[in-house]
Amino acid sequence: MLRGKALPIGLRCRAAAITAVNWLLLAGYIWDWLLALTLIIINFTIPGEVIPPLERMWFPNDPSLSYPPTKSWLSEKGKFPVEFGIPLLVAALAQFESRSLIDWHHFALALIEAFAIETSFKKWMNLVGKPRPDWYARVATGDPAVINDGRTSYPSGHAAETFMAFGLLSVYLMAKLKLFTRQSQGHFAKVMLCLAPLGFAAFITMSRVAAYKHDFADVNAGMLIGLCSGFLAYLINYQNPLCHETAARPRTRPVPSAPAWLKQLLGADAEAVSSACAAQEALEGEQDVQDPLLGS
Repeated sequence: MLRGKALPIGLRCRAAAITAVNWLLLAGYIWDWLLALTLIIINFTIPGEVIPPLERMWFPNDPSLSYPPTKSWLSEKGKFPVEFGIPLLVAALAQFESRSLIDWHHFALALIEAFAIETSFKKWMNLVGKPRPDWYARVATGDPAVINDGRTSYPSGHAAETFMAFGLLSVYLMAKLKLFTRQSQGHFAKVMLCLAPLGFAAFITMSRVAAYKHDFADVNAGMLIGLCSGFLAYLINYQNPLCHETAARPRTRPVPSAPAWLKQLLGADAEAVSSACAAQEALEGEQDVQDPLLGS
C-alpha cells in the first residue's frame, strides 16, 4: 500500500487533542455528556435515598411474597461492568473496519444517554414500593437497607439496564451490517449475530425471575423501558438504520470557528497543526482508494 511521508507521532497526537477539544466544546457534545451524567446522579441519589419507596400494604401468608432468598447470577455491583464494558468493547472492535473515533464517541454517548433516559423512568417508578417475591425473608432480617431494597421490585433494574445496553448494541450491529438494506451470503447468520446481545440480556433478565428477585410483570416492564431507551438514544446519535446510504452513520454537527480564548489556550499554531494532519489523512485516503491491491 502506497503511503506519503508520515507525520511525527507527536504532531498527530497534538492534532487529535486539538480536534477533540474543538469538537467537544464548539459542537456542544460536552453539554450532552454533562446533562446525561447529571441526570444519572440525580436518579441514583433522590429516588430511594432522599425519597423512600412507598410502604405499601401487604398481608401475612401471601404466597407471592414467600419465596426464599437466593443469590442472583449477576449481582448489583457486577452488572455495570457487563452492561457497559461489553457493548463499549464490541463498538471499539468495530472501529477496525470503520476507523472512526467519532463513531465510537457517538456509541459511548448513546449508551450514557440511554442509561440516563432509562434511570429517569426506572428509578422513579420504583417509588411505587412493590415488594419483591422474597419479601418475608427480607423482613425477617430486620436490616433496614435490605427491607428498603425489597420495596423496589417494579420495574426490574437488571431487565431495564441490560435491554437498554444490549438493545442499543443490537441496533448498532444491525446498522453496521446493513441488515435491513442489503442481502448477502450468510444473511441469517448475521441476523442471529445481531440478536445475540438481546439473547444475553434475556438470560440475565430471566435469572432475576429464577432467583426470586422479580416476577414476570417486573421484568416485562423493565425490558420495555430498556428497549425504548436504547433505541431512542440510537436515533439521537445515528442516522436511519433502515436507509442503505446512512445506516450506521453518526449524526454530526457543524463546528463553528474557535473563539480567541480557545485559540490562545490551544496554541497559536493549533489550526496549522490540525490542517497539516487533515491534509495528510486526506492524502493517505486518496492513495488507499487508488491502490490496485484493494480492488478499487
